Amino acid sequence: MVKYYVIMIISGILSSFSQILLKKSAEKKKDSVIKEYLNPYVIIGYLIMAFCMVLTMIGFKGVPFKYGAVLESLT
Repeated sequence: MVKYYVIMIISGILSSFSQILLKKSAEKKKDSVIKEYLNPYVIIGYLIMAFCMVLTMIGFKGVPFKYGAVLESLT
């Protein structure tokens, strides 16, 4: 039971990190629209976000929904 809570917390922390990567990419000026979306910060950020989505789904297997929102807001 505790491992699901830990998975949810790790998911939230990684999600915050991916948002930082996406924000860093948005601050940089790009030459074209393609370079805005196909750069390492954006690709890694979205991959981490997709991984966090999977972790959150795994975490909700053992965490009641009423506690899920609280765990997400902690991060």
